[in-house]
Amino acid sequence: MGEALPRLKTILLLASVVLAGAFLFTACIYTEFTEVDVELGKEWTDGEVEGFLYTNYISVPEGEVVFAVKNEGTFKHDFVVLETDLAPDNLIVAGDRVDLGASGTERGRIQPRYLLPGASNTHTFKLKPGEYVLLSNEPGDYHAGMFAALSVE
Repeated sequence: MGEALPRLKTILLLASVVLAGAFLFTACIYTEFTEVDVELGKEWTDGEVEGFLYTNYISVPEGEVVFAVKNEGTFKHDFVVLETDLAPDNLIVAGDRVDLGASGTERGRIQPRYLLPGASNTHTFKLKPGEYVLLSNEPGDYHAGMFAALSVE
């Protein structure tokens, strides 16, 4: 009888560890997210300034989307997640920037002070199904080609 109590404690401890592990595993399943890597910047090509915005996804599942944005250029940029029905190359422009309100609904932004030349920034946005345009909206960036389409399914 003296050995039964320590053995029962050991069994209960092991059962607790197994249950805690199962709980943590289950919690991790429900907190999945998609990470989208974004490289943006401007470069000189044949005497002209040409912009770029590259991503590793063109389509992601709805939910938490982590954008890891790296400014590969020599100018500061911002990063905007715009939900829109317009084609990425047909957004409404006012002056040298996209009119975000007229073009769609802004769903997220990383400010230019966080995307200085060479800087990286990561931010998470919760996105619903729809069509989005990822862009930099600093003066001249959209005209330079700093945008990309993203579908959320």
